[in-house]
Amino acid sequence: MVASHPAEQSRLKSDYVRLVQSRRVYSGLLLLIFLALLIGGFDLADTRNAGGFWDGLHRLGDFPDEVLSEAWRKAAGLPQLLVKYLPSLLETINIAGASTLIGAVVAMVLALLSTRGMARWPHLIPLFRR
Repeated sequence: MVASHPAEQSRLKSDYVRLVQSRRVYSGLLLLIFLALLIGGFDLADTRNAGGFWDGLHRLGDFPDEVLSEAWRKAAGLPQLLVKYLPSLLETINIAGASTLIGAVVAMVLALLSTRGMARWPHLIPLFRR
């Protein structure tokens, strides 16, 4: 419905501007609350750890360095390890593919059940949408 009177258009525009401003205020407050919780949680976790985050920051690359150096040392045995663990790797990939396929089928069924035009049980639409 389009307002034909200039006064009605002006009122609609002012209402819209007011709603946008209030949404920005609420979004800003939510962002501030999120940041306060994030900082507070970080501080709490930092004090409860065995070592502080800032104290151990220089050791951030130690684990990747150890993994890569161990992989480099054992690179000569890679073909034997690949042959040994290839069946397990293929099984893992098959499980991931089957799980993805099952999830996609279930998602399509729930999507059809939650569509208003195709719903068999309209009173269950909110349940299917969750």
